[in-house]
Amino acid sequence: MPIKLNPTDGGPPATLDGADALASEWKYIPVRRTALFLEESLFRGTKWVVFEPNDEPLWAKIRLNLNAFMMSLFRQGAFQGSTPDKAFFVKCDGETTTQNDRNLGIVNIEVGFAPLKPAEFVIIKIQQIAGDL
Repeated sequence: MPIKLNPTDGGPPATLDGADALASEWKYIPVRRTALFLEESLFRGTKWVVFEPNDEPLWAKIRLNLNAFMMSLFRQGAFQGSTPDKAFFVKCDGETTTQNDRNLGIVNIEVGFAPLKPAEFVIIKIQQIAGDL
């Protein structure tokens, strides 16, 4: 079951999905801290998207920016996995942001990462809404 987090700036909640570690109310504190750091950083770092046309060029920019951010953390040893594709992913496309979302000015972004412990991915879902600054 997803856990809802409320960003400190009163924006829309982000959702973290995971399996056992999250189901047990954040059994691993370092995983929780990493997830909260990422959720806040990704949410704040994507506020600019509400000023752009919500289409593939925007989604490509989002993927590029967030992949660069996650890659810098990967190089610092923040994630498990021997290669970036085993350590994290960034998804923002027509599958995460439906036509209905686009009509409502919503961009949906999914970022997953493999924390150092436990071994499963944690997924952060961020939603930016046009006009909701």
